[in-house]
Amino acid sequence: MEGPTDISWFDDHYFTAPRQIVDFLAGDNLSLAGRKVADLGTGDGIIALGLHQLAQPADLTGFDLDPVDEEGLVAIARAQGVVDALPAGLQFVQSSEDRIPAPNAAFDFVVSWSAFEHISDVRGMCREVYRVLAPGGVLMIQLFPFYFSEHGDHGWGRPGFAHLVSGIDETPDDAYLNRITLDDLHRALLAGGLRTGKVELIHHAFHLPSELVELPLSDLAIGGVKLLAVKALE
Repeated sequence: MEGPTDISWFDDHYFTAPRQIVDFLAGDNLSLAGRKVADLGTGDGIIALGLHQLAQPADLTGFDLDPVDEEGLVAIARAQGVVDALPAGLQFVQSSEDRIPAPNAAFDFVVSWSAFEHISDVRGMCREVYRVLAPGGVLMIQLFPFYFSEHGDHGWGRPGFAHLVSGIDETPDDAYLNRITLDDLHRALLAGGLRTGKVELIHHAFHLPSELVELPLSDLAIGGVKLLAVKALE
């Protein structure tokens, strides 16, 4: 199961998430080393920093709706003893809901960690990913959690499926969550010209509340997903 644990926020984002990204790609003999990489939905930038240090891409650009506090990121990283300054080749750019501010075919890889559940127009964003990927470029998504899964509103301290049973989300007001399912994501990728080639489901055993017995188990049982998709040839 993936989700909040006793590990610190910094360690989870600087060490664990980048390692999982690198290992997931390595399973298909793919490497970010020396390549141009975009981190879509970079958040506070910790994952991007950790991925840059671990994978050694030629350059890595983190995109997010909110500007990254670079001074704050460096201060945290310095306090953790990992870097004293942002490394060359790592930059952050503020994006918008419907556009990645980058030229066509700018990146060899686009990675996104726990961000696609927050995107309002998933199909539109898939088209944007297609646009900024170079021919044969690869998209790696980790989406966790899907809304209809046990803690889909990010209410980690609540009983399982409390958001579906009560109809009340614990998510902060400013944190948008979409309602896409795994099949919705697949259709969005296809519509955007991205062909899914590898899938790893994130799920675990759970107890199903009686109020939800008529809902599709394929939605309730899949907590999240890691996948690779390739830019289809035109």
